[in-house]
Amino acid sequence: MNRFYLYTWVAWGVRLTIEALLLAFVFAAIITVYLYFSRDFSLETSEQLHALLQLFMIWFRISFTLSLLIALFRSVKYILNRCQDGRKFVLLECQKDEKSSVIEEIGYGDLMKVWRKWLVLMIWLVGAEMIVATLFTTAWFQLFWIYCFIIVAGYFSFIFLSSRCSRVRSVTC
Repeated sequence: MNRFYLYTWVAWGVRLTIEALLLAFVFAAIITVYLYFSRDFSLETSEQLHALLQLFMIWFRISFTLSLLIALFRSVKYILNRCQDGRKFVLLECQKDEKSSVIEEIGYGDLMKVWRKWLVLMIWLVGAEMIVATLFTTAWFQLFWIYCFIIVAGYFSFIFLSSRCSRVRSVTC
């Protein structure tokens, strides 16, 4: 069972990292190109190129926070119905009268309630990590550290996911 959570966590972490970085790069590039053409800049000197690169880096950090939320939402869809080490998380339909059946084709609309519960669980776990981090260091409020806290909290959230959300079950595959 621990390998299932570990494999799911590693696959989720890699996907989350790549997707968040790519989205942040695209958002920052679009904003930088827009600002470049709207201000009628010219790249005649190395200082201007350096200023454009600095502008990109500022917008990359800002857009990374937004892209991380988007990637977190999209990542929930890709941990469901993926067989890892003989087990998988499945999403159940919400039916009151009869036994719930498994949703095979998961859409983003099906994920809203699950994602909200999972996000609140992640917020609590990251908050607990920050409290522990304040005991040892004062440099926890940086983007890199918060991202690391989110990745670590992801592992523990998968352990608690099926008990916190009644629509998600861990089954054998």
